[in-house]
Amino acid sequence: MQHARHLEQTNFIQSYIPFDKKHGEYYKVIDEFCLFYLSWLAEKKNSLFANDYWIQQTKKPVYQVWTGYAFEAICYKHTDQIIHALNIKSADTIPSWRLIPKNENEEGSQIDLLVDRSDNSITLCEIKYTNKPFIITKQYAEILRRKIETFKKKTQKQKNKFS
Repeated sequence: MQHARHLEQTNFIQSYIPFDKKHGEYYKVIDEFCLFYLSWLAEKKNSLFANDYWIQQTKKPVYQVWTGYAFEAICYKHTDQIIHALNIKSADTIPSWRLIPKNENEEGSQIDLLVDRSDNSITLCEIKYTNKPFIITKQYAEILRRKIETFKKKTQKQKNKFS
């Protein structure tokens, strides 16, 4: 546990207790270089890369996953600025919430960032990285609606929900 505290103090990881939990500390890697190293270099320590290797990687799905994690890490470091940009006056942030299905009939869900506000409301934030304008399609809007409904149903909090 002492090592975790040192990693947290040096901003390599961030600890949090998920929304609606009383205990059970979780950790997220928030250091961008660590995310890069673990995703791209750890298994290729002694590899030589072709001139266009990195450009080719940007065309692969693993690149999209990595950019998403890296962008989330940056957002978690700047929650105060996000709260300010959303014009929320007073709030606590909870990095994320997720539901892991307990059986095959249950659907899992995750919300990237929650802002538990002092005005008896919760703002739910979906964090997405893209290098072009992000368009919410009809299908993606349905995914978001299901996430919000699952959150309401599972947490049963009597607060206003904003997304």
